Amino acid sequence: MSTTVNSIAPLQPLTATRPIRRKRKRTNEEKRREVIALLLDERLAEFSDRVLAQQAKVSAPYVGELRRILSKNILTVRITKRRGADGVLRNTSKIGKRFRVTPQQRELVLAAIHQGIWTIKELMEEANLSRPKVQFILDALVDADIVGTASRKTSTGGRPETLYYPVPNTPKK
Repeated sequence: MSTTVNSIAPLQPLTATRPIRRKRKRTNEEKRREVIALLLDERLAEFSDRVLAQQAKVSAPYVGELRRILSKNILTVRITKRRGADGVLRNTSKIGKRFRVTPQQRELVLAAIHQGIWTIKELMEEANLSRPKVQFILDALVDADIVGTASRKTSTGGRPETLYYPVPNTPKK
């Protein structure tokens, strides 16, 4: 993978100040300070966790953890775009967000189950919702013991299909 000149240019001054070889192993505190310095630099904060981790010679999850801590406590503006190693700026505003399910959508899925529509594919069509959103609603209903699950073999012999059915003591809506 090639990197563009624009993506690497802001990182060059930092590499020039760092010695090429270290005589001793860095402490965790030194690593933390270096990552925080990268994250607080406005030019560098837009880079992805992986790029900053390579720069600081730490792991990407560690950079991500520090970024989350800083965004909660110190940084007032959440960076919604990140630049990867390829130099492309990507929108990251939806990362980590959960589905927003309205009560009407939940009731649509529950009503369809009470009508005898028990497969995810049929529920998607009936409620006019995406598969991940229907699965999210079903998981919540199963956790609340409003809906039960069962498996059945498909006619094609593929992997079993999950069926969702109303639990008997649930009032119909």
